[in-house]
Amino acid sequence: MRLIDADALIQKSSHAKQYSPDMLVVGQGYIMDAPTIETLRPSGQWIDIGAYVTTAYGSLDVYKCSNCNVEITIDDYDSFCPNCGAKMG
Repeated sequence: MRLIDADALIQKSSHAKQYSPDMLVVGQGYIMDAPTIETLRPSGQWIDIGAYVTTAYGSLDVYKCSNCNVEITIDDYDSFCPNCGAKMG
C-alpha cells in the first residue's frame, strides 16, 4: 500500500491538463508518479541527552529527536518520533 500526497497529485494534474483540480487523470501515470507520504516524511536520529526517568519498573533513558527537539523515553517509540513523525535511522 502506498500513501500518496493528494495535494501534490492535484497540483500535478491541474498543470498537465485543463481540468478542475478535483479531476485526476489516471491514464497519464500521475498516480504512480505521485510523491508518497514516506518521501515527504522527515528523517532524524535519537540523541541521548544523558537524562533518565525513574519508574516503578526501573529507569528509562531520555532521548531527544534531532528533527523537532522533543524529549521522550523511547520505550515504545524507536522507529519514529511521536511528536513530528520523523523516521529514525
